[in-house]
Amino acid sequence: MSFSSEPKIELQNDLKFSSENAEVMFREFHMATQRNMDIQFHFARAAAWLAIAVRMFIHSTLYKHYVSSIIIFLGVITTLIPAVAHKLIPPDRYVRYRPFVIFVDNVLQVALGCYTHEDIYPVSASSWSTASPFKALAVTVTGNGNAWLNMSGLLGCLPFRFAVIQQAILVVIMLLTSRPICQRSFELQKGHISVHRALARALHRLVPSPILSPLKSLLASPSRGLASAMSDAAWAETLCVVYQSISLLLLGFIVPTFILYRSETMSRLKFLKAHGVQHPATVPTAIEYLGFAIPATACIYLYIITLI
Repeated sequence: MSFSSEPKIELQNDLKFSSENAEVMFREFHMATQRNMDIQFHFARAAAWLAIAVRMFIHSTLYKHYVSSIIIFLGVITTLIPAVAHKLIPPDRYVRYRPFVIFVDNVLQVALGCYTHEDIYPVSASSWSTASPFKALAVTVTGNGNAWLNMSGLLGCLPFRFAVIQQAILVVIMLLTSRPICQRSFELQKGHISVHRALARALHRLVPSPILSPLKSLLASPSRGLASAMSDAAWAETLCVVYQSISLLLLGFIVPTFILYRSETMSRLKFLKAHGVQHPATVPTAIEYLGFAIPATACIYLYIITLI
């Protein structure tokens, strides 16, 4: 199969070649070059799930904990399927079905993580103010969802036009669980409050007062008096949900999809050059990426507004 003699090959905004021959050949090339990363990623994720499942099973005291650990054991098995699927499915069919296999696995893994979040990160504090700073840091870095979103996006080895849909769905799943997770996880509340305070200090230093004054009510925290205990708890929870939503949008969707967009554009151009096509008729730029990012930003902004 060859496409170097075709008169015009366009690289569309979703980074798909206008030539079906070129697209099929690139999918085969992409699958072959990403196979080792694909296998390593899924074995590493299975090992991480296995460690979590064993820890939970050993320390479980309630029936629900045992159920959650069994569900995570299920995640260990299912995430290994993409690592061995190329041996189970004929090569021509695997090229076609590989995005679906990886997509289903990533959605399942994130859904399992959201469902068992309470058991993976048990609460050991009575409020955000009594939460351990070390645990707050650990939960914010590893348990707010961005680490899993970036692994699924950047290491999940999907072409951009499939990855952007996947990331949007994964972000929506996590947004749907943000409220209950923030209600329960005082460590996550404390982590986001620390980020909020650092941002507030930076804004006070860098932004002129006339511009900052409309934001003072958002940046301020309620008084710490006994009479305001409930409002303080509500403020911490709302702040956690808002920062969780913003971080998922920026770090879980925009960052990995933009990196994929740029890296795959370069990869496709090199692929064409290697096959005798010096330059495609059209080449998408970062501006075209905004066609994907702006609608996602608008939708999640509207979602955040409903939460406040």
